[in-house]
Amino acid sequence: MQNSSSSISLAPSPERAIYGADPLARFLLARLGGNPHLLALCAWGLGLFYLLPLAAVHGRLQNQGGSLGSLQDWHAQILLLVVAPTLWAFYLWQPRAMAAVYFELGTLPGPVFARSLLPLVAGAFAVGVVLFDLQKMIVTYGSWWATASPSTIALRELSLALSFYMLAWAALRHGLAAGEWNRSLNREALGLIDQPLRRAVWSYCTISALVVALVGVRLSIEAIELPTRAGSITPDYYAKILFYVLAAGASFFVPFRGVWRQLDGFKARTLPMLVMAIIAALPLPLFFLLHTIVPH
Repeated sequence: MQNSSSSISLAPSPERAIYGADPLARFLLARLGGNPHLLALCAWGLGLFYLLPLAAVHGRLQNQGGSLGSLQDWHAQILLLVVAPTLWAFYLWQPRAMAAVYFELGTLPGPVFARSLLPLVAGAFAVGVVLFDLQKMIVTYGSWWATASPSTIALRELSLALSFYMLAWAALRHGLAAGEWNRSLNREALGLIDQPLRRAVWSYCTISALVVALVGVRLSIEAIELPTRAGSITPDYYAKILFYVLAAGASFFVPFRGVWRQLDGFKARTLPMLVMAIIAALPLPLFFLLHTIVPH
């Protein structure tokens, strides 16, 4: 597809247009320059502080009686030191990758990203997750190092709120951009997709799906941990599985229905589906691996 340099030049920063009405993103742009690696390092440092110094202050590094210590809590270690930093980095990386797709399409991000309702939706989602988790923490997870004091509970909920706020924004951007990209493809009645656009599409979709799969890893861990902590698999877990399956498919195919339809040849059309199936299924073998090697 031919790039429209003149139209792109009208916008000083497509990335900033995609950050839109997100107050947290604007703050991070000002403080960190929008650097995903620095934000991931911040998430990693917060997780490390939570797992070590804060747990040590309350004497909860090691197992005590029936209470799980932070050094034995491999579930929390994976979530805080791997999943959360990756998600936080993706939150700032996503608009950059989206801007590359807009560039190859020869269009600009529309005003949809600046709608004032969006931060309210993301904030409400994060608050809802925190309230749901808080009651489980207090009622169900009594013998756990993270419930040792109000400070450990507060830091957990702060980290959770930030992570799910970022996840909500990533999903909102994804859906809004998908609509604009597909409208652009339909308007222009494209022939075969050219290589620069195909690379931009492939990069964005693959990394988005991998991040969704990483979030899905949490479900593998939770399936092992829930019987120990809560006594059984709770009903909300099955809802999470359904949401994961839908999100995995949407992250890969929805943004570029027009692109996938116009790929030339059986191999070109089936390869993306095969890659997506492999990515979406990643949490399943991990579940069996962890179930085998981790004591529970």
